Parts: sequence; C-alpha cells; structure tokens
Amino acid sequence: MSEEVKEEKKGIMQRFVESKFMAFLQKAGQKVGANKGVSAITASMMGMMGVIMVGAIFTIIASVPYSFGWVSNTSLYYTILVAPYNSTMGLISVYLVVLIGYNFGRSLKLKPLNTALSSLVVFLLCAAPVTTYTLDGGASLTAMDTTYLGSYAMFFAIIVGLCVPGIYKFCEKHNIVIKMPEVVPQFLIDGFSSIIPLLFSVIIFYGPDILLRQFTGSQLSLANLLVGIFKIAFGWMDSLPGMFFLSILCMLLWFFGIHGTMIVYVIILTTLTNAVTNNYMAHMGVEGYVITFSYTFLASAVATCGGSGNTLPLVIMCLRSKSKQLKAVGKASIVPGLFGVNEPMTFGVPLMYNPLMMIPFIFNPILVMLAFWLLYSVHFFQIPYIMIGSLMPIGVGEVLGSLAWQNAFMPIVGFIIAGLCYYPFFKVYEKKLIASEQLMEEQEAALKAQEEAKAAPEVQTEAQQ
Repeated sequence: MSEEVKEEKKGIMQRFVESKFMAFLQKAGQKVGANKGVSAITASMMGMMGVIMVGAIFTIIASVPYSFGWVSNTSLYYTILVAPYNSTMGLISVYLVVLIGYNFGRSLKLKPLNTALSSLVVFLLCAAPVTTYTLDGGASLTAMDTTYLGSYAMFFAIIVGLCVPGIYKFCEKHNIVIKMPEVVPQFLIDGFSSIIPLLFSVIIFYGPDILLRQFTGSQLSLANLLVGIFKIAFGWMDSLPGMFFLSILCMLLWFFGIHGTMIVYVIILTTLTNAVTNNYMAHMGVEGYVITFSYTFLASAVATCGGSGNTLPLVIMCLRSKSKQLKAVGKASIVPGLFGVNEPMTFGVPLMYNPLMMIPFIFNPILVMLAFWLLYSVHFFQIPYIMIGSLMPIGVGEVLGSLAWQNAFMPIVGFIIAGLCYYPFFKVYEKKLIASEQLMEEQEAALKAQEEAKAAPEVQTEAQQ
C-alpha cells in the first residue's frame, strides 16, 4: 500500500473522529458519566457486589449436586443452601433502592439516611404492599408478595431511588419542611424534617398505584406498569443487533476516555440481572422458565480477555514490541489485564483518541460476540445462570457463571479473534512509534554532541592557561 493511500485513509479516520456526530457523542457521554443520578446508580451497583457474590457462592454450592443429579430441588440440602440466595439475589431490588436512595441523597447534599429509608418505604408500599389473605378453613395470613422484590423490578427500584431524593431536594429548596428550635437534638431535627418530603413521596407514588390497582382489579400496579414500559422501550436491545449497538456504544465511549462499560451497564442492569435469574430458575427446573441468551453474553464478548475491548492480546504484543513506550505499557498492563482491567492499556498505548487503533478496538468485540453466539447456538458454550459480579482472573468468571468447563475456552476464542484484529493495526502504529522514538534519540544525541563540542574549546582554553 502506497504512502499516499495510507495518508488518505488516516485522513478519513481523523475526519470521522473530529466529525459533528463524534463530538456530539463525546459531549453526551461526558454529561451522562458526570450525571449525579448515573453516578449514584453506578456506586450502588458496586455497593451490591458483596450481596451478589455471597448469593453466587451459595448458588454454586447448591447447584453443583443438582447438576449431577445427586439431589433434587425439593431436598433438604438444596432448601437450606438456596435460602441465602433467596435473601440476596431474591431481594436485590430492596438493596438497590436503599443504596441508590442513599448515594443520590448524599450527592444532592441531603441527609442520606433519610432519603434511603424513605426510598425503601415508598418502594415496599408500591411493590410489595402488606396484604391479608384468607386461607382454606377461614384462617387469615398477612404477608408481602415478593414478586417485585427480586431482579424483576430493579427498574422500578431505580426510579424510586432517584425520585425520592429529588422530592427531598425540592422540599428543601422551597423550604417545605417542619422546622424545629435549635435547642432540639439533631436527630429529632432530622426526623421531623423528613416528614413532609416522605408524605409527598408516598402520595406521588402510592396514589397512582392505588388507582391502577382499583381500575384494573389488581391486575396492574405502578411497579409492573413501569417495568412493562421499560421492556417496550428497551426490549429491542434484547437481540443480536441490539447487542451490537450496545457494544459499539460502549467502545465509542471508551475511545473518548469515558467509562462506557458502566454507562451501558446502567442501561441493561435490570434486564441482565433478570435474565440471569430467569436462567437460574430454568436450570433448576422451575415450571414456566426457559433459558435465554438475552444480555448474558454481552459483557463476556466485550471484555472476555483483558477488559473492555479485549485488550489482552494487545498487551502481549506490547511486551514483545521494539518500541520502548509500548513495552513499558505492556509491563504495566499484564497483571491488571489478567483480571479484566483495561485502563492501563486504554490510557497508556493510548487507545483513546487514537484513530489508527479505533477500528480494532471498537469492532473486535462484535466479531467475538458473533463467534460466541454461534458456539452458544451449537450448545458448546453454556448460557450463564449464576450472577458473578466481581473481577476475577480470565476464564474463572465464565466457568463459575455457568458451571460449565467449556466456557473456560471463551477467553481463548476472544484472544484469537481480538489478536487477529489488533495485529495489522498494531504493527503500523508500532512502526510509527519506533520511527518517532529513533528520531527523538537522534535529536537528543545531536544535541548532546553539540553541547560537548561547545564545551571542548572551553576545556582546552582552561588547559592552556
């Protein structure tokens, strides 16, 4: 390929990076990433890692004997070990609404415990109201329906967790609070100051919920209405083309130095968690549940080896590079890359704002996703049914999420495909860096020679004197 053609292609990529669309995407991504609500959701997801991992541990312990047919899902062994799962993943929306209410309230400079508690009250009131049921024989039972306390209603939990602190902020801004004398203890002041905002929150959410239940004969509630709207709005993403779109969006945001994975994860959080829960119920043979692809292979395809963009093969190339810059980046990136952390590569190569590396960085996850989809279709790779929400060495999370040894090959498949995508672009970029480094070394050597030549006459003069 001639130098003129290379320059023309480089010019096209540079113009695309600097286009109005890319500028718009960059600004939009920065605004979304800096949004207090999105930051609160992200912090809350991170805060749930302990809950998710404990649930996953007990799920694995309970599922292994069941998978081999040693126990049934009605045995005492399974019943005991599935209880922690029901109290963690089975109540995930409860924990999410509390954490979002707390984190968003704190970011708005409110009393976070008040906003967290009020968010929980409103959520339980609408999602799982205390109801009295009449049993056979005339006895009565007062209970809460847990249908909307698990992963199914996470979108509703997000809405409540964001809106309730917003109502608190509105009341504070317009001075709609009960004021107490300064001599009153602070805990009493905090308690009384939350009365009116909580009352407004209950009216705003519980009022429409009552109307919906009354006019539909309890067939429709505010919780399942909002969940239904969410499915209609984002249901199209639950497909292979939808996964392509989300993957490209994620990597484009990373290209601009924005944490695209977190932003996309906020979009698919509720559906992803619900999909994994659905797959778990289907795996355990619960009637009415069928294992589905859904979003469960998106994260593994985008970041199966080395973090977002599958950058581990790029790390190996950097380690073997003749460029001093790339070799140093490779040494700093190898250990984080083995645990799926890609920031050293993204900011070190760099991959962000690098038009030459943009194509493989953005599009290799698409090819990896296609390969995974084909291998899922022929039932070699197994669909995950256990929520693993922690950074683990490559391959470990894939195996634990499905308890299938075949899934250990997912990073290998991703490594080969991503490596083939990166290699030609890497070699061009490496050649450019090596030439730049050599030129810099020559300039430094010439400057040093000039300084030595300039200093030589002065030394001779001093010697003659």
